[in-house]
Amino acid sequence: MKEEKNLLNLYLAKVAAGDKSYLAKLVKRLADRLLFIPVLKKSGQASKGGSSMKVNVYRHQQSNQEVIPVFTSERNMQKWSISISATFDQISVLGADLCTALGESNYISIDEGSDHAVVFDPQVIIQIASMPAQEAESVDTKTIYLTPQQIVQAATEIEPTPAAVPLAEEDNTPAAASRLQDWD
Repeated sequence: MKEEKNLLNLYLAKVAAGDKSYLAKLVKRLADRLLFIPVLKKSGQASKGGSSMKVNVYRHQQSNQEVIPVFTSERNMQKWSISISATFDQISVLGADLCTALGESNYISIDEGSDHAVVFDPQVIIQIASMPAQEAESVDTKTIYLTPQQIVQAATEIEPTPAAVPLAEEDNTPAAASRLQDWD
C-alpha cells in the first residue's frame, strides 16, 4: 500500500512539474483509488433497491474555471481544510466512479494546496472515467470482482463447517457428552 501511494505521489509530482509522459500511469492509478471530496451538505435515503445520497460538493473558482478539489487521502484533505480555515464533511469514492458522475464539463484539482497538486480538465476526467472499461480486457482471470449484493449472497450460502472433535469410542465422560451437544 505504501509503495502504491509513493508511486501515486511520484506520478502526481511528475505531472505537476509538466512531465505529461506520466499522465497515463497517473490516470490509471486515480481510476482505481479511493478519493476524498469535501462536501457542504449530505442527504440520503434508503429504499428497497439500496440507498442513494445527494451531496453538495464544494467548488471554487480557479483561473476562471469552477474547480472541485479532490484528495488522494483524508490527511491531504485535512491539511488543505486547515490551510483555508474551513471545515467540511467528506465523501470517498473510487476515482473512476467520481469522474463518471462528474460528466464532461467539470474540472478537478487533485491534492490542492500540496507540492504535487494537479488540475485536470474534462478530457482527463473522461479518461479516468473510462479507465475500468479499458482495463477490463487485461484483468487477471484469477481475480473475481463481486458487487456488495453478490458478497452478501455468497456469505449467506456458505454453511459453517464445525471443527472436528476427536472422540474415542470409550469416551463416555461428561466432557465428551458436552462436546456432542455442541454439534446440535
